[in-house]
Amino acid sequence: MLTPEQDAVIYSHIHATPGLLALAAAGNDQAVADALNGPGPVVYRRATKSQLLLWCAVRGVRQKLQVVADTGTNGKQSMAQVFLDILRSDLTSVELSAEVLAMLDRMVTDAVISQADKDDLFARVAENISTAEWLVGSRATIEDIGRILYVDRPGGKIPKVTNGSA
Repeated sequence: MLTPEQDAVIYSHIHATPGLLALAAAGNDQAVADALNGPGPVVYRRATKSQLLLWCAVRGVRQKLQVVADTGTNGKQSMAQVFLDILRSDLTSVELSAEVLAMLDRMVTDAVISQADKDDLFARVAENISTAEWLVGSRATIEDIGRILYVDRPGGKIPKVTNGSA
């Protein structure tokens, strides 16, 4: 069950999305839940150790990092050493935090890795999440949708939608 704050976010999204509002107006809570739980945006949250190792093997990134770690200037050398430490660590995954993303950008800018290397990594770690998960961090059930839209349903239905408005 979603929290009242999550309900408010979902409610606003339904009312801001003509297709969802039309489904809600028709009383089709299951279709609204299915649409919200269907494929949504692509996100980049974490890279598993396996993904990183395969990326390094396929793109030759480990060798690039080792050369810079051995011969690079301080800033480049430090980034390469940290990345190699991550690869050697017991970590099972690495969160793609703002700091890690900045490090990857800097590695491209400093020609430690290529833009194609970075793009390949992002293709490997891309996750397609649902709209509901993107909005509120979890799925929305048919019961959630019924509860969220109850306020709009005098007599059980939302008034007919005309040109995107109720």
